[in-house]
Amino acid sequence: SMIEDCIDDGDYVLIDSDAAIEPGDVIVACKRVDSSERGAATLKRFFKEKSRIELRPANSTMQPIFVDADEWQRDWLIQGKVKAVYRLFDHTRK
Repeated sequence: SMIEDCIDDGDYVLIDSDAAIEPGDVIVACKRVDSSERGAATLKRFFKEKSRIELRPANSTMQPIFVDADEWQRDWLIQGKVKAVYRLFDHTRK
């Protein structure tokens, strides 16, 4: 979902769980443990609007996720702000 920010499937991201989150930052967010969709994390750009949160992919073929502000407070957790992307290259493939 973040291909246009050069983050591909199989990449690793380094996150800072203590960093202040600003509009447009790339974050890792997930549903809280007590939610029915627990364990599902997403990597998106974060935007806070008046009554909702927008999690925007960097992929023009995908739609953003909109979360009501109350649901966000109750059910979601920001795990951290992305600080670096790490990619392994496998030069042995033929």
